[in-house]
Amino acid sequence: MKTTRKVLLASMLGNTLEYYEFTIFATFTIQIGKAFFVNQSEFMQVFLTLGLFTVGFLSRPFGSLVFGHIGDKLGRKRALFITILGMSLTTFMIGLMPNYHKIGVVAPVLLLLLRILQGIFIGGEGAGSAVYVLEHEFKLKRDVVGGILISSNVAGVLIASVVGLAINKTVGLDSNSWRIAFIVGGIAGLMVSYMRFTLPETMKYTEISPENKPQIPALRLFTQYWRQVLVVIAFGGFSSGVSYIIKGYIVIHFQKFMDFSTDKAFIHLLFTSILFAIFPPFFGYFSNKLAYRKFIYAATIAIILGFIPVMIMVSQHNHTILLLGLTMLALFAAAICTPLYIYFSDMFPTEVRYSGVAISFNLGNTLIGGLTPIISAYIVQNTGLKFAPGVYIVSLATIYLLLDIVLHKKIEKHHKKSLKKKHSSL
Repeated sequence: MKTTRKVLLASMLGNTLEYYEFTIFATFTIQIGKAFFVNQSEFMQVFLTLGLFTVGFLSRPFGSLVFGHIGDKLGRKRALFITILGMSLTTFMIGLMPNYHKIGVVAPVLLLLLRILQGIFIGGEGAGSAVYVLEHEFKLKRDVVGGILISSNVAGVLIASVVGLAINKTVGLDSNSWRIAFIVGGIAGLMVSYMRFTLPETMKYTEISPENKPQIPALRLFTQYWRQVLVVIAFGGFSSGVSYIIKGYIVIHFQKFMDFSTDKAFIHLLFTSILFAIFPPFFGYFSNKLAYRKFIYAATIAIILGFIPVMIMVSQHNHTILLLGLTMLALFAAAICTPLYIYFSDMFPTEVRYSGVAISFNLGNTLIGGLTPIISAYIVQNTGLKFAPGVYIVSLATIYLLLDIVLHKKIEKHHKKSLKKKHSSL
């Protein structure tokens, strides 16, 4: 296998496993809640399990800080081997974790600790693998490669949906069958770990002279590139919020607020995930034609105008309207997520790129996007307005757009100044 193909494949598989392993936790929210929060009401079981889902995001920034430092100081390859290995082991252990009936209150505590560890490893995975891929040269355009990476993310959601359906159809969704999905994901991750170990370092990283490598990448990041950090946090939170409506909330929406059966909820998630996986490479091609920043602005405005109507559509029992709403939801998610890795990667110079993308994106993911499922479930439960998550997403989109418009000229000016300084020193 040619090196560039192997690089892309290993990164895609890592991304797929990252989102598979996180999505199965959301997919089996109800079953995990019953296994670990036995004495709570049905809603509180869901709510507390979503809390554990969210905790995985809270540890992501710490992981991005650690692995961003490793990636910028010791190399992309080394950081990414550790992240996939750690992510896989923690997922495997979650599958083997004793439930409340076996060890009592210790069970949810141990599950919480494993979720924290999983989040730390994932904090260095997705953004880091994107940086690694985009620092290689491919025959495909960078925008299309970025779209393929997003598709590989969504493939994890798609596979999680298929696994959920398969388990439900074969052994049923009891208090232990959900473990199969975690064990399978852990084993697959260990196989990808070996592939990652054999990959080369990127040329762009090896070309950095030792004197240009900062002693503490995060310190240089927050002192010299804080405007870029703010924009990436805002856009990362907004774009991941849109995607987590599909990845983390929509199954709960159908089961708890639409009274769909488990099968029906999984089938609709599968339908949406397939569309979400198909669209990104096409949007990558068009974002290249339009210029990706203009494409992002157009997609953001479309979401501001259309996301609340889409949430109304996916809350209807009319099947035609429902499917049209899910199609629009997948289109919005694909459009806003497709250019994000290139947009983020181009924000930062090579010597702090891993830290810049990983830390900034994971802060947005944690503080904003990762809260989407639990915030959505909470506000719908307390207001009775099934379209309420749309209000949250539109608010995030508006904040990002205003911030980007305000800071864009200063970021461009700083970028040109940095390039001029770099050229003059050569």
